[in-house]
Amino acid sequence: QHSLETRSQELLSTTAFLNIIIENIPAMIAVKDAETLRFVLFNRTGEELTGINRNTLIGKSDFDIFPRDQADHFTREDRKVLESGKLHTIPEEPITTRHNGVRLLRTLKMPVLDATGKPRYLLAMSYDITARKRAEAALHETEALFGSIMSVSSDAVMAVDDDGLIVIANERFQSLFGYRPDELIGRHSSMLAPPDTYNDAIERIRNALANATLGGPEVVPNLVGQRKDGTTFPAEASLSEHVSAERGHLVMISLRDVSTRMSVENQLRQAQKMEAIGNLTGGLAHDFNNLLSVVIGNIDLLRE
Repeated sequence: QHSLETRSQELLSTTAFLNIIIENIPAMIAVKDAETLRFVLFNRTGEELTGINRNTLIGKSDFDIFPRDQADHFTREDRKVLESGKLHTIPEEPITTRHNGVRLLRTLKMPVLDATGKPRYLLAMSYDITARKRAEAALHETEALFGSIMSVSSDAVMAVDDDGLIVIANERFQSLFGYRPDELIGRHSSMLAPPDTYNDAIERIRNALANATLGGPEVVPNLVGQRKDGTTFPAEASLSEHVSAERGHLVMISLRDVSTRMSVENQLRQAQKMEAIGNLTGGLAHDFNNLLSVVIGNIDLLRE
């Protein structure tokens, strides 16, 4: 009798311990009768997720609680698990909740066998992955938008990590530097500048980033770019910093050829010089004409 009492106490203790785990695990736990597929257990996380009180749910089937299409899906998956006798994972399935609309679940289901090896219950453990799926969708949308911006940009745009390695490059490098993007990714950014100018350029870029403000990207002028064929051109860079979960700290660099702009600026400066000279000579001529007028007037008087 003492042994029976001890075993009974141990069983009660184990049951209480398991109930604590089931109640506090951050996943929806549901147990159904293997024959009727009616709920016999539902935990607190499940109540919070679905907005359904467990006392309302116990003894009911999916068809009593959820929309017909979802109930059909849940029941079909339950039958598969019971027939296979194995753990089954459902990567993504929708569930309609009372207060939070439709949520997405990742569910693990397995049969619970009795002493004869026959399924007695069906155990389901579900995790709410709605927030993660939305974050993934937002990330994909951002990446698609970034890719679109990169593809239509008139600048050669690249991302460089802390070691100076190029991790992203757009198609514009083909026409500006003569390199395809796949020829640049994984290689050092020093290949895009003459060796004697690279260290100075890096120092100026670091200073620009150190002094960056919230007003927009920093611009570094008077750089020199080197094409694949070894020729060079005057360049300008716009800089911004980005932190990637996968790649860490990156510097986004937009490079542009400013040869045409510098030529136009030189022509403008030359025209301004000529205009200044014209204004100066015009003023001198006017002053000299005034002097001549006085001289001619005096000569006319003397002649008379």
